[in-house]
Amino acid sequence: MTLNVKRSETAKDINMKQETILKKAIEKANYKSKEVSELLNFYRSLDIADTATEASEFGYRIGLLINTIIFSHDFAKAFWGESRESRQLDVNVYLDQTAWQYHLQTMVLEEEPIKYLEKFI
Repeated sequence: MTLNVKRSETAKDINMKQETILKKAIEKANYKSKEVSELLNFYRSLDIADTATEASEFGYRIGLLINTIIFSHDFAKAFWGESRESRQLDVNVYLDQTAWQYHLQTMVLEEEPIKYLEKFI
């Protein structure tokens, strides 16, 4: 996951914004999993990390957990729902799929998937 960083933003600012967006998305979806519990624990651990190496290790694990959560089918179903959506791809070609499938496919292609989630909070 690549983040475009403004010069005035620090890594801590970005992590706090990501954390806020993720917590709101998880809350909106009312999504509970062992990965969510781990993620929240790692966020708390990041705040009390003693060394840069320790903080880096927590950051790496947080990134893995974020991807595991936001790209899971269960989270997508809970977040976007299972309503059916049809889209016209061509004159005689239609795509019929659930909302969660469409948004998950779209988010996978986004450079910043967390910002994509933020649009729906």
